Amino acid sequence: MTRRTDVVVIGGGQSGLAAGYHLRRLGLDFVILDAGPSPGGAWLRAWDSLRLFSPAAYSSLPGRLMPPQPGETYPGAAHVVAYLSAYEERYDLPVHRPVRVSGVHHDGALLRVETDAGTWLARAVISATGTWSRPFVPAVPGRDEFGGTQLHTVGYENAAAFAGKRVMVVGGGNSGAQIAADLATAGSGPAGRPWLDGIDADGRPADLATADCGSAGRRSLHPADADRRPAKFATADSGSAGRPWFHSVDADGRPADIATADSESDGRQSTHPVDADRSSAALAYGVELTWVTLREPRYLPDDIDGRALFDHATARRRALDEGRADTGGVASLGDIVAVPPVRAARDAGLLKARPMFARLTRTGVEWADGTRADADVIIWCTGFRPALAHLAPLGLRDRRGHIATTGTQALGEPRVHLLGYGDWTGPASATLIGVGRPAREAARSIARLLD
Repeated sequence: MTRRTDVVVIGGGQSGLAAGYHLRRLGLDFVILDAGPSPGGAWLRAWDSLRLFSPAAYSSLPGRLMPPQPGETYPGAAHVVAYLSAYEERYDLPVHRPVRVSGVHHDGALLRVETDAGTWLARAVISATGTWSRPFVPAVPGRDEFGGTQLHTVGYENAAAFAGKRVMVVGGGNSGAQIAADLATAGSGPAGRPWLDGIDADGRPADLATADCGSAGRRSLHPADADRRPAKFATADSGSAGRPWFHSVDADGRPADIATADSESDGRQSTHPVDADRSSAALAYGVELTWVTLREPRYLPDDIDGRALFDHATARRRALDEGRADTGGVASLGDIVAVPPVRAARDAGLLKARPMFARLTRTGVEWADGTRADADVIIWCTGFRPALAHLAPLGLRDRRGHIATTGTQALGEPRVHLLGYGDWTGPASATLIGVGRPAREAARSIARLLD
């Protein structure tokens, strides 16, 4: 079956919904093709204690303010899922799911989008698939020899799943710190509550310290299996949630008094020397935790949350737009937002990182100096890459595998836009509040092209 439309949006997470909002405002005919079975993107797959690190008002898509979560300053993942679900319904966005796109091809004056539910012929395509389906794990020697369990960040649900285990958390960004804090503090009081602010185009939480887009030397974030059990690099699935009420915000997704936010990180990392005393052998919930990072953990000042990061990124973008000196991206402030659970675990001495090991062994890991440690589980908090295989037939990648863009528009094919993959497709485009502006620019560019 072949259908025609002006625009096909590939991906129904928050970036796809933001694109749909602006396409609808411009009167274009479009469809949104989402591989997931229900609304919410990867927030459906978040671990139990995950929270935004910005209040609801600073975590909204264009047109509708996220309502506060009763009793919570920083909303949880289920609240975000409910918001995205209600947003989709409120604007009557034409989302088709589950639909998996296998490829986008040139077809004369049109673009042909092949899926497992038929073919769409479109005049333009917005790719908003995020990075969820492309977990990155570094090529550490011995990885295939390790006899224990390896999983990527989103395979983590809570500390109870690892009771009695020796767990190594690998990664010095937000996800690594938050999961390490959750494991370190579980069973010794209220559960730790790691929080995140950014999410990618597929709706998954994005790692501020390592969020990127496939550029050399950079990292992003997470996946795992459908039934939430630790698994060796399996994938995750999703469910559904309720729908709350909303207030209006402007077309960029901001409350009236909130400036458009940018965020940026370079993800570059260095090494620090082996120091056996830095092991966080915290025993909590019967979990023996070791946190491993490529360099010394860099915490942002304790008084900084998502709001301050947005202000910093906004000021930087304005400076660059005006030709002034670069003040440095968010990564210049640090890699880890010191949200309350992370701060509490850090101040209690439970987040003392060891440097990155040199190789895996059958029973654990080995450092460059020959020191060894046994492990039952390794949680790789080492990022993602953009999920862009569906664009391969268009031949847009350069020798590094990157697709060059101007804003969101692919340089090699002006009818294709990439949205929400990180700062290379728009400042802060991998965040809820930040995706509104690049989504608007992409929709306007397409409208001009099709006029």
